[in-house]
Amino acid sequence: MEELVSIIVPVYNVEDYLTECIESAIKQTYHNLEIILVDDGSTDTSGKICDMYACKDDRIKVFHKQNGGLSDARNTGIEKATGEYIYFLDSDDMLPTGAIEKMLNACVQEDADMAIAGVEKFVDDKLPQSSEKIEAESDTTLDKTETIRRMLLHDGFGHEACGKLYRKDIWKHERFPKGKLYEDYATIYKITCGCSRVTVLKENLYWYRTRVGSIMKSKLWDLQRSHWTSGTVYHVLKNEKYKGTYVGAKFIMPVPCKHRVLRAPLEQQVRIEDSHAAIVTPEEFEQAQKVIMLQHGKHQAGNYTKHQYPLKGKVYCGYCQKLMKYRVLKKLGPSFNCRFSATAVDSPCKRIPISEELLEEIVRNALTAQIKQAEHILEILRERERKALICFSALERQEEKLSVEKAEIVKQRVALYEQYADGNMSKEEFIRQRAAYRVQEDERMAQIQRLRTEKNRIFQPVKKDADNLQTVVSAVEESGDVMHLSQNVVETFIDRIEVFNDERVKIHFTFEDTLNSYEEK
Repeated sequence: MEELVSIIVPVYNVEDYLTECIESAIKQTYHNLEIILVDDGSTDTSGKICDMYACKDDRIKVFHKQNGGLSDARNTGIEKATGEYIYFLDSDDMLPTGAIEKMLNACVQEDADMAIAGVEKFVDDKLPQSSEKIEAESDTTLDKTETIRRMLLHDGFGHEACGKLYRKDIWKHERFPKGKLYEDYATIYKITCGCSRVTVLKENLYWYRTRVGSIMKSKLWDLQRSHWTSGTVYHVLKNEKYKGTYVGAKFIMPVPCKHRVLRAPLEQQVRIEDSHAAIVTPEEFEQAQKVIMLQHGKHQAGNYTKHQYPLKGKVYCGYCQKLMKYRVLKKLGPSFNCRFSATAVDSPCKRIPISEELLEEIVRNALTAQIKQAEHILEILRERERKALICFSALERQEEKLSVEKAEIVKQRVALYEQYADGNMSKEEFIRQRAAYRVQEDERMAQIQRLRTEKNRIFQPVKKDADNLQTVVSAVEESGDVMHLSQNVVETFIDRIEVFNDERVKIHFTFEDTLNSYEEK
């Protein structure tokens, strides 16, 4: 076999383990390799180690880049790879000597687009002799549907990018998402959808190092080996992706500047049928939904309407700073009550409950006042923007005039050269006049630059302020009637509500810092 295999190794601050990793790649029994080391902005000696090995073995190529994360490093490796097959090897892991040869043989023999081998875990420097194993029951060849099913169930193998040999063609339109945890999970199933055949090897051909104190890897390994729970099964049965449907835009962010999301209404979500290989048929999925409704919907029979608690989870004791409990009291009805002051020493909190009805009224009034304040400030900013625009237009006219003058000077300087070339002017006179024209040109350019700076100083800040505040006002319009405290309204505008004695309430609005900053101006 002459197929070139590209081994992609993302490298970041792994000086203690990198040598072992590279050596395990170099010592493969299959020699037609391209070992791509992507130094992702390492601050230790990892980059130098990569360069040292590149000098020793001409199969090794090193690429140094700014730190962009694991996904970005792997994507760089894919772009640089020239082999017919690619293989991902993490820089703290290792390969048994014959791993690449065995996986490539399996791919060629079975005409497979991907080969999956068993993974063996070891801790730090304890070589994988009696370690835990993730392995298939036997060598086999699967279609993409069965492969995805077994990936989802962790039946012999999982979604990890490592431990798999890929035909490079299937990566033509796919890359790892940048800045995401568990990037393998977002990518490998898509790659599998592009495979016609997948071969699975029973033998453990990837050595996965678990570093002592490495939280990320420990959690990931535990996740892969975790037991199924009833909650997990329930969410699987409700997930439309298992019937081949892609569901996007499931969440919305009410206020762009806040890291808070809400589930989008069904009509706003994006659904693409048959976007990928299905594990269950639509009929089986619908049957599962009917069973779920029968099991979970018995208590919802009749005209019963579930009560909404929009303020629940937002109300805190102003003294204890603890979340207040929602209770239904005989005298007050639905109320919020502090549960922690009884155990606090010398706490001023008297544990006096506040009714939900009264609290909602206070919130509505305060929210209305905040919105009116926002609209008032926006009017002021719009007037400032109008005045700034007048000044901006005057400066633009001056800039236009200077640009015309500069163009005329350039034209005269060009004509000057033509006079000199025709012999109508001496060299000394040509040099003198050319220098004078260049001084004039530079003066005009400096004036233009000052005008541009002045335009940005006058107009851009007030426009930015107006646009930012318009975001708040637009959020008000999109959220619906604020007098009706829906869940959307509360999540959009309210961060926290603090309740004190004597029914005193302090409300922290999501946009109050924005309003306060403009009031200070």
